[in-house]
Amino acid sequence: MDRFRILFVDDEPRILDGLRRSLRRHAGQWTMAFAGGGDEALAVMADAPFDAIVSDLRMPGMDGVTLLGRVRDAYPAMTRVLLSGNGGGGAYDDDLMVAHQFLAKPCETERLRTTLARVQTTRAMVDDPRVREVVGRVRHLLSVPRTYWELARLLGQARTSLAELTAIVERDAGLSARVLQLANSAFFTLGRPTQDVATALPYLGTEIVRGLALAVHLYARTRAHVSRRALEEVERRSLVAAMVARRLAPPPLADAAFTAGLLLELGTLILLDADAIDAGLDPDHVAAYALGAWGLPDALVEAVGCHRQPARIDHDDTALAVAVHVAGAIVHAPAGAPPPIDQAFVARCGYAGELPGWIALAERLRDEAG
Repeated sequence: MDRFRILFVDDEPRILDGLRRSLRRHAGQWTMAFAGGGDEALAVMADAPFDAIVSDLRMPGMDGVTLLGRVRDAYPAMTRVLLSGNGGGGAYDDDLMVAHQFLAKPCETERLRTTLARVQTTRAMVDDPRVREVVGRVRHLLSVPRTYWELARLLGQARTSLAELTAIVERDAGLSARVLQLANSAFFTLGRPTQDVATALPYLGTEIVRGLALAVHLYARTRAHVSRRALEEVERRSLVAAMVARRLAPPPLADAAFTAGLLLELGTLILLDADAIDAGLDPDHVAAYALGAWGLPDALVEAVGCHRQPARIDHDDTALAVAVHVAGAIVHAPAGAPPPIDQAFVARCGYAGELPGWIALAERLRDEAG
């Protein structure tokens, strides 16, 4: 395997010196270079290829957003990580989409090391350079939305209040609308209509809301030239697949299955947005690479990336993947056609006896959703 090459960019010499010292033990596996600003970074990249760049946001002259924009245009296959001391607020919100991942500054060494190790793993998993370039060039669907990361940060705290969660959701009009839509749907009936986000949140659960934050972002940012009607149909199918997968998965994995179901057509959305739908690329490989570049959990990346070909999974921890595979196969099957379920994979996972009941349940839920 080729060495993983990383470029670190910061205008403060002491920060770069600290990175050199703290990451020295990885010198045997990684090739690391350091640049004191945007212009120096571009010069370094002109002389040697890199797999990833980690840049500070606030730098004199060329800031991190401008630098990563130049990297996206010239070296789209590079994974782009942005370090920000203030979380990136205000006028930077939309421009920050130039990064695949964001890390708070100062960043703990272990968090940075883990992030870069997962980037390396993702790149090794999807080694087609065309996939990396397509994902790297996309401007609209580039990174996980700020709302998702705000929810993740809040949920990671020891104590989180409903008021704090509600405030985050209500700042995102699209997410608020989807939360209320789902809470009032046949899948999640509260017994009475509700137009109150604070009432809906505890009923849906925070992980479902976090998954919705991803999906709302993806559909809202798909290019205008994509048919709105076609996009709405994709979104509807994905939501139904999410609800079916949630019902089929074991309770501890239900929320993860919901999120995976929402993202089953992510690869197609990215290819549409990049005008690359006819490029001969596997949309599931595209989805897997994008989710991995965004830093989402490995199990979620695998369940989405292998949902059409689950036999590619070579381990036995398959409860999430099999639920997502069956749900996706049934919900996305053409009308009147048998769902393309890999029954050998289902049997290998130990669910052959449950499959007929799963199919009946999934078809009922699909039909109820209209």
